[in-house]
Amino acid sequence: MKIKTMKNKLRHITIDTTIYNYVIKEWQLKLFVDATDKNKYIIVDFEYDIDDPNYTRTLIWQGCFRVYKNEEELVLNMHEPHFVKEVILALELDSYDFSKQKHYKIEKALFLLERMGYSLEKSSTTIANKDQNLKQPTVHEVLLALKQENIMFRSYKIKKQNNQRGYHAGFTLSCCFQKQDTSVKSVDFAIEGYEEQWKEAALEGIAIFHTFYKEHFKGELTIAIKEIFWFPVDTRDLLVTYTIIRGLCHWFQLDYLLILKQPKFETLYFLNDLSFVTEDDTSFFI
Repeated sequence: MKIKTMKNKLRHITIDTTIYNYVIKEWQLKLFVDATDKNKYIIVDFEYDIDDPNYTRTLIWQGCFRVYKNEEELVLNMHEPHFVKEVILALELDSYDFSKQKHYKIEKALFLLERMGYSLEKSSTTIANKDQNLKQPTVHEVLLALKQENIMFRSYKIKKQNNQRGYHAGFTLSCCFQKQDTSVKSVDFAIEGYEEQWKEAALEGIAIFHTFYKEHFKGELTIAIKEIFWFPVDTRDLLVTYTIIRGLCHWFQLDYLLILKQPKFETLYFLNDLSFVTEDDTSFFI
């Protein structure tokens, strides 16, 4: 079975208002802590933690770990934005002095997994672990998803003509929300270079959506975007912003009209009367 991954590609994740760039290769995460300086980075190499042969089973396939939390066997996947966000928070970046050293390499990184509340052995579950409510997929669920190549990505596309003018934009994305006491929004981009021009417009739409429905999302909202559809002349920033809002409202079954009736979107009002249609529940079109 061939597993599709997004390896060796510069990716982006936004935690609160800070944007981080990173690259994942096998069991190594290279995190650029300053978007304006590619020389400042931290390499987190989980593979070299496994010196004891008894722990080699922890690395079960490329970029994935078998761990335990609350006596449950779990899989952590480095390619999931949720895991990258957890690593960044566990690193406590304020403790690194980049005025003295431009990059750091962490080869003994198991302490990060422990700080995140995971254990390598089922018997070592601690009270601290039991107090955490972060739900991760079980081994069975992850293997099944990989086998079916169905990791809950959906495509939302708008392709219409109005007054002899084309309107074309779309996304392939995945969303996850978990309730918790504090509100956190994370956005991960795994897109090609020629799609970068639309990233800011997408982030604007996500910010508008999250701000409007902030009370609805009391917890952790994670959005992963792996493709942006566009077409010369027919794609514009406002349409990209509009489309991501429509897609997110559809994903979470929220009313898009409350947002998109605003004067800002007046030129796109004609789209408000149109609904997404689908034949397979993974690709939605207007």
